[in-house]
Amino acid sequence: MLTVKNENNHGVEELLKNKMNELSESVDCFDRISARAFPEEDEDFSESGFTISDLENVTGKARRIRVVRWIAAAVAVVCIAVIPQTNFANNILSNIGSGSVRKNYENLISEINSETQNGDYLISDYPLNYYIQNDVLVTPLFVCPFEDCGKEDANVRIYTRQINGFNTNQVYAVEYIGTYSEENIIAAAQSEYTFSAEDITYAEQYSTDDFNSYSDCSYAIVQNFSTDSDGLFIDDDGDSLSLASFVNFTLIKYDGGIIPVSSEILYGHKTMSDDSYFYDIISTSENKKIQINEREKSWKKSVYFNDNTAMPKENHSIFTKKNLFNGDLSEQDNELMFIFSFKTDYRPEKNEIINVYSEASDIQLSSIIVPYDDFALSSTRLYFSSLALDGDTRIIVKSNKQSQSVHYFDTVTIISDEELEYQKYTEELIKKEEARIYEEQNKLGSAE
Repeated sequence: MLTVKNENNHGVEELLKNKMNELSESVDCFDRISARAFPEEDEDFSESGFTISDLENVTGKARRIRVVRWIAAAVAVVCIAVIPQTNFANNILSNIGSGSVRKNYENLISEINSETQNGDYLISDYPLNYYIQNDVLVTPLFVCPFEDCGKEDANVRIYTRQINGFNTNQVYAVEYIGTYSEENIIAAAQSEYTFSAEDITYAEQYSTDDFNSYSDCSYAIVQNFSTDSDGLFIDDDGDSLSLASFVNFTLIKYDGGIIPVSSEILYGHKTMSDDSYFYDIISTSENKKIQINEREKSWKKSVYFNDNTAMPKENHSIFTKKNLFNGDLSEQDNELMFIFSFKTDYRPEKNEIINVYSEASDIQLSSIIVPYDDFALSSTRLYFSSLALDGDTRIIVKSNKQSQSVHYFDTVTIISDEELEYQKYTEELIKKEEARIYEEQNKLGSAE
């Protein structure tokens, strides 16, 4: 807040306070952003931002300094009262005072614009709160680079460089309010990795055959979890678990070179508690396990429009890292079954829960969130033990949001509940007709 320590200027002080209050009510995410943009400990006209924490009349100071300060305050009032909420307004506010230049943010926005106009990028948008909570499902190799601003209409746009259709670990992200436009951007982030023209030419040699096929998750499940009398996965406390996995193929800048990396993400949670998940990631290249950069260290910078950091101090993801890929996975017995794969035209909703049942016993085998990304979903496996089927060969999978049922054995097919009921009705009619024909044939045989 702008304060004026001068009793003779009480009216000016009230004017500045009122204008700042109006700004805090109208600017999206102001409460959180102001904590970054206007830190209390900063001195007047801070070098790190555009903070003006005090305007004092001090006896003996040059009149010229007082005039400059009051001009700066007046300009701030004009900006607050008149200039609309755009990057232009942010430019003026952030450059009040000496040394306040937003080089990092402005250069980063310029780089994003240049890269996305001239390069091949996959662009995806997510609500900020969804990304924060489900970062493992969105960017498995990166945490969310933005803190929670407390606004429901805050969103994130992610730009992932692609080469020959494969994602790389050169990633950008921007946080914006409401509908996407450059004027609505309030923060930007950049990954630690950049592909040069030479890197791109080298990476273009890789194809699908260069990525390892994944199979370690099944072994890790058998190694880490047991089953109860109903054949359900359980943890050490005896609580039933739901488990799933998906794969991430990425061309990664690694140890001075570029390599194709297959990352398997195994995750799960206690079935009766949907608000907390555990996960682990194993990455391999050329059939060898490799240690890639930690997710928390994959971002180079994340800054607000005034160059103050936008990186969260704490990770508020509902996914917690757990060591699941340990020991010699290849020596584990594997008698698991899994649902794979979803139809290519199936599009889940964000936070959609998939429920898996054994049709014969009506036992719930799994209840778990699935990735929203097309490629991640296409490689998603929903695991269950063969012991839970008790000889049954039919699985029912239902969504908690789309009022659809999935009939499965080898592949998952999405059909409506009405279609499922009609299918069952048709099957019953066929069985009755077959029984009638069989009975008539027996009668004819007896008569002969």
